[in-house]
Amino acid sequence: MKKYLKMENYKKFFLDKLSGSSINLPARKTRSAVSVNDLRRWQWDSFKKNRQRQAAKLFETLDYSIKNIPYYKKISEKTGFFCSEKTIFEDIKKWPVLTKDDIRENFQDLCNQKYVAESALNCSGGTTGEPVKIYQQGANVDLLDNLTWLQFEWAGLVKGNMLIQLWGNEEELFEYGDNASGIIKISDSHYILNSFRMSDVSMERYRLFINEKKPKMILAYIQSVYELAKFIKKNGLQIYSPAAIMTSAGTLHESHKKYIEDVFGCPAYNKYGSREVHSLACSCEKDEGLHADIFFHFIEILDENQQPIEEEGRMGEIFVTLFDNPVMPLIRYRIGDIATFTKKICSCGRGIPLIKKINGRTVDVFVNEKGEKIDGEYFTHLFYLKDFIRQFQIVQKKIDEIKIIVVPNEKNILDVHKEDFLEIKGKMKLVMGEKCRIEVEEISQIELPKSGKLRYTISEIEKI
Repeated sequence: MKKYLKMENYKKFFLDKLSGSSINLPARKTRSAVSVNDLRRWQWDSFKKNRQRQAAKLFETLDYSIKNIPYYKKISEKTGFFCSEKTIFEDIKKWPVLTKDDIRENFQDLCNQKYVAESALNCSGGTTGEPVKIYQQGANVDLLDNLTWLQFEWAGLVKGNMLIQLWGNEEELFEYGDNASGIIKISDSHYILNSFRMSDVSMERYRLFINEKKPKMILAYIQSVYELAKFIKKNGLQIYSPAAIMTSAGTLHESHKKYIEDVFGCPAYNKYGSREVHSLACSCEKDEGLHADIFFHFIEILDENQQPIEEEGRMGEIFVTLFDNPVMPLIRYRIGDIATFTKKICSCGRGIPLIKKINGRTVDVFVNEKGEKIDGEYFTHLFYLKDFIRQFQIVQKKIDEIKIIVVPNEKNILDVHKEDFLEIKGKMKLVMGEKCRIEVEEISQIELPKSGKLRYTISEIEKI
């Protein structure tokens, strides 16, 4: 077997993996208006000055949407909405929130058809088990790509440094199955270690690879790097200590954070984002919370009455307005995650606000008959762009038994979309084993737990 697997279609690095997306966009026609150098300077400007920049972008986004997006134009005409740049932060409170149901029911009216042909469909990550389709334009992703680099620099990574991702890649498993090496070369300074199927053998291979390449930073799914850390500690092994671990795709609990830091001997940074609005927040070297992006997003934490929370330490829902995506602007989008509000300013000196804590997102790790660890993200990827499913939940009942619970968007989906379910089951068996029994149950509603957050992957077995 060759030492590394190099997949040309996996070279769309930032779009596909760092920003949390997995789509192919056409060639980009517009260079980013905001460079990494701009962001490097702006981060040290005063909070007041950066809020002025944000006000201008928020007004521009809302004004553009009212004039060019049918859905928003109807809202404006119906309510008589008026806004100005000077009062935009008060004006926006009068604008209705956008839910995933709103997007499904008004999809075409939420798009500027002039840009659809040069854009591509993406799908939300389904944190709440309710994925939706979103159009994204390449120039918008370029901007968010620059934001990602700025956040990497907070952790000490600059372009050209060795970066290793402990990240999911279902494409490799689909194409190579049991012959997949698990090591994907993107460039001489960037490799992906496939975390969608991790056995003791593959984790030892990854450990040795990390020791060999000595990365400046490891970017990882939270559960995947936690499993690797447990493997290293349990077996009393040595691991190279990078400048930083940066985690994403889940909630970085304090206990997990400390464990990862102890094993790898470096700080663990917490990065938060989603496929539909990309990178939203990231901790810095001071680790006093997550800096909520102010240059490409307007992020609100609202209470149960959809009013802004201003009490220190109180939890609320996250709502996001994304700038610079003219094909499908998202205004006050209810992303489905919970966060803790803070008024505190980070001692790092950056003029960027903080979120105290992200409280949402719990992803379980499944275990197959061989004892291999399967990150729950693998299973959620199988449901992307499946419009006939409104909501889903995948439950591992036993080592060889999985239940798929679906809330349909259409009638008779188990018959009408029989081939889709056969494909989903086949891809599940690819990692869980051919003997795994997979049952699909169709229900009208999945009840939420007390936390209000639906866990879309649940393992009910004891971990091996």
